[in-house]
Amino acid sequence: MNMKNKFFALLLVMLFCMTLCSCSQKQSTVTETESKNPLENIAEGGEPEPKQTFPFEDDEGRMRYRLVINGREVETKNLPFTYPDAPKGGYYPLKDVLAYFGVECLCSKDESVLTTKINGSILKVTAGKPEMTYGRKSIKLVSALDAPVCIDGCLYVPSVLFMSVFDDGIVDFSGDRSAATLETNVVIDLAASGTAGLSVPSGGAASEVSGGKGSSGSTSGANCGTCNGAGRSICTYCSGTGSKIEYQQIYDPVSKQYKQTQKTVFCPRCGGSGRVTCPMCGGSGKR
Repeated sequence: MNMKNKFFALLLVMLFCMTLCSCSQKQSTVTETESKNPLENIAEGGEPEPKQTFPFEDDEGRMRYRLVINGREVETKNLPFTYPDAPKGGYYPLKDVLAYFGVECLCSKDESVLTTKINGSILKVTAGKPEMTYGRKSIKLVSALDAPVCIDGCLYVPSVLFMSVFDDGIVDFSGDRSAATLETNVVIDLAASGTAGLSVPSGGAASEVSGGKGSSGSTSGANCGTCNGAGRSICTYCSGTGSKIEYQQIYDPVSKQYKQTQKTVFCPRCGGSGRVTCPMCGGSGKR
């Protein structure tokens, strides 16, 4: 083989090697791009939903929090909340909390009444009533404004009642105020807890309308007796006016005395509408 042929053969080998290297680099680049961020390959240009940050304000003006029990976050769509005028008083989803401890519950068809047994003591809670029965105790609240409330098919219990169920527990908020927390050492005997021997309670609204003689079966599909099917009821905090009067003490440097002033502001609980989600039917308008 003469020198010219050798030169062409060497040139072909070099071109072949360069082609292989180029293909390998392209394949590596494509693989790296695909594996670097798989979310970029979502079909039809879809984008991942941003992660919810806590706390946040819902459509009714309530502040919502994560639920954390004994240091563990509980996955639930029924998030604890506070009202803007009472940021220290949390409301907890009772059924979700009891489920964390393995305790089953019975609820009325409208979810406004819950009953179960905890360590042999029967617990009964009703939305709209500022009291609950737990064993032989009847625990009452001073203000009816702090009564349990049923929202979107979930019964929420204020922390002041909630602590009576877990009498050795601590109800609080996390340090960054993102979670409503419960810390308790309570030991629950599941053999003496749950729904054995209990019957499904009648709805709170049905009991109010029929004097406690109605049943969930006879009132199924009927309008809620509290809101007449509207799903919204009068705000009891402002009596439906949508406003509240705020008083303030202002120091007058001339007279060197404090003077009381007043101004009218929107009701912090209903946002000025005078109406809130019906606590008996949770906004469904049905019993």
